[in-house]
Amino acid sequence: MIRKAAFLDSLSRQYEQGLAEECEKYNLCRSCSADRLVTDLPPILQRYLSDSGYIGKETLICCQMVWKEAALRMHPGSRWTTVSCRQINFLPSPARLVLMRARLFGFLPFTAQDIFQDGHGGLLVRLLDKLRVAEGTGPLMDRSELVTVLAEMMIIPAYALCRYITWREIDPLTIEGTISIQDVTAKGIFYFNTDGLVERFETLDRYYNNNGTYQNYPWVAMAEKYKVRGDIRFPSVFQALWKMPGREHVYFKGEIARLQFNSF
Repeated sequence: MIRKAAFLDSLSRQYEQGLAEECEKYNLCRSCSADRLVTDLPPILQRYLSDSGYIGKETLICCQMVWKEAALRMHPGSRWTTVSCRQINFLPSPARLVLMRARLFGFLPFTAQDIFQDGHGGLLVRLLDKLRVAEGTGPLMDRSELVTVLAEMMIIPAYALCRYITWREIDPLTIEGTISIQDVTAKGIFYFNTDGLVERFETLDRYYNNNGTYQNYPWVAMAEKYKVRGDIRFPSVFQALWKMPGREHVYFKGEIARLQFNSF
């Protein structure tokens, strides 16, 4: 859940509390209600699941993305800031918990929590882990964070089998996904190449927060450089951008080292 934290609350402590709450839901039962059949999916998505190594695997409860490196750009045209990134996604009920740390100007500790949990999303930013800098919550942030969960089907194809996502084939290499939880719904389009690899995701449901004013620009997530670790294939390089009038604002880029499943 997104907590309205006191001015001096530690963002790191909030993150750990949220993670503990999510893990507790599944500690006693490491299975969830039956997902849809692979054969219910559009053909290109069936192929993506199969080629990525997810057919016949145990039920996926959570996935930790181990980021080798990541960077943020706060505003269009500003410098990149290297961040450490801890991320865990849960599948039975969509949840995404990300904690980022960096040093602004090389010395000032900066912490950000990017989260969707229990039907609500938000972006919370602190200096020194406690001093509140920004706090984005509310219905538009709920939708923005939920659609990010949908986009990460590129990295975690098992999301395709979850019943809170529905699929519509646009053409053999293009599909639209719609994700709904509680009273929040978001959608976007996945584009595949002829090798069956998803290359990008586009949506109008992730809003750009401009100093508290939410602006509706097309948002694009791109994936490339697929790797195989064990018997699982995933795109290792990921970036996200908004298509603003007259320019593209690429604000996140990162490389994933590996994925860890059901370790909580």
